Amino acid sequence: MPIPTQSQIGGEQQAAQAIADSIATQLRVAMPGIIQSFDADAVTCTVLLAIKGNDSGMSGDSESADLPLLVDVPVIFHAAVGAH
Repeated sequence: MPIPTQSQIGGEQQAAQAIADSIATQLRVAMPGIIQSFDADAVTCTVLLAIKGNDSGMSGDSESADLPLLVDVPVIFHAAVGAH
């Protein structure tokens, strides 16, 4: 019979914190990358990430792993007001 997560971790607050911590470790908001291709018509690009991610194998050991290409990334060209 499986043991409920709350019993393993503690109370509801500890379970919620464990879930939040798990999400936070997987969330990425800014990463360096190398442009692989640029579509001028759609103004998008394909980006090869310049960092590696972590992958937990069956043994539970954490190993470096390539992250997938980011495709159809919007490109924004900023310009000052009145710039030509």
